[in-house]
Amino acid sequence: MIETKKYYTEEDMILLDEEVKFIPLTYDKLFKGIFKEKLEILKLFILSQLEFDINPSDCKIELFDSEIPKINKNEYQKTIDTYVKLDNIYVNIEINREYFKNVEKRNLMYADRLYSMILEQSENLNKLDNIIFVQINLNAVDKLDVKKEKLKYGTDRLVTYGINSNKTYNNNKFVLVKYLEYYRDLYYNKRKKLEKTDLWLVLLASRSFQELYNISRELLEEEMHYEFMRKVIDMIGNRRIFEDWEIEYLNRYVEYKKEQNAIKEGLE
Repeated sequence: MIETKKYYTEEDMILLDEEVKFIPLTYDKLFKGIFKEKLEILKLFILSQLEFDINPSDCKIELFDSEIPKINKNEYQKTIDTYVKLDNIYVNIEINREYFKNVEKRNLMYADRLYSMILEQSENLNKLDNIIFVQINLNAVDKLDVKKEKLKYGTDRLVTYGINSNKTYNNNKFVLVKYLEYYRDLYYNKRKKLEKTDLWLVLLASRSFQELYNISRELLEEEMHYEFMRKVIDMIGNRRIFEDWEIEYLNRYVEYKKEQNAIKEGLE
């Protein structure tokens, strides 16, 4: 069990990194446990990723259920990661701990389904003109050198676009794809001074308590920074969370070794 303090220092983080295995915030149970309780911090993150000039104090955040209702009884239950509403903006956040190309069809289906559910049965389609829907895909494992194809950008924006008409349809619905390793590389390897929009993505890609502490201190006001760190440390100290993470970590390592062996056999 990790001791939870009201305030932490950098020295505390050094000791934690020596004594405790850090769990990435992109582990879904950790992400949900932190941000679904700390909605004001989640709101700051979401607004930082959107292109709208909105003062955080001028909008409220509302958390929705993570289970998508079934259309028919034979349908499998679909569960999304995080779904919230900020006034007239609906935001679905999906954490992808496998390559985005492996989950893009599923996630885009989630986006379409959630968007179609915004309207109540009797409501007019014109209501959608005043509503914005965004799905944010946070890709935790895509590397800069996947299959020798280096990422040339850190963010992609997916919209409905007419190839012949050269027209974007429905500007109020779009998907943001964020490659976290791209921004981590800019910050640590290329030593770029990042805006808060991008620094949030580096925070989510943190690999140690020290990294998380220092970056969150740049993004959050003092009391909120300590509040955030207390929640992270408390959750990582939760034995059940830690054991679940270890199982996933080992399973992913086994899958990684299988992939490497398959590549090796293909070269021989």
